[in-house]
Amino acid sequence: MGDTGDMGCSETLREVERYVDGECLRELTVKVETHLAGCTDCNDHAEFKKHMKLLIATKCRGETLPEGL
Repeated sequence: MGDTGDMGCSETLREVERYVDGECLRELTVKVETHLAGCTDCNDHAEFKKHMKLLIATKCRGETLPEGL
């Protein structure tokens, strides 16, 4: 993995879940996006997370959750 921008790969990968969920503050979002733009490995990881969340959301649509969950 390459070290790109102000954030390194380790820090980016720690934040990628929050980034994919849209839960980062603007400043952190910019730092993550800057790193992802220059690091293929981290970008691939983030894209995998996005596609996995979309697949889960699509497949679980319409399911009734058990009471008490």
